[in-house]
Amino acid sequence: MTSVFPIAFLPKDHALAIAIMSYNGQMNFGLLGDYDAMPDLDAFGEAIETALAELVSLAAPEARRRAEAIA
Repeated sequence: MTSVFPIAFLPKDHALAIAIMSYNGQMNFGLLGDYDAMPDLDAFGEAIETALAELVSLAAPEARRRAEAIA
């Protein structure tokens, strides 16, 4: 198996369901939304991508520092 994609299930009376799966160095999100309650689901997904990119950029210097300390 090389990749996994999570599938979210939308419970009754919920506007949004999020499934998250981390596997093989990747983190994947599955979003399922009630279009009437949340018509901007695409924008929400883009916001997740932006926030994760920001977290990775903030964590990268720390990861390099730790790797250098180990070496």
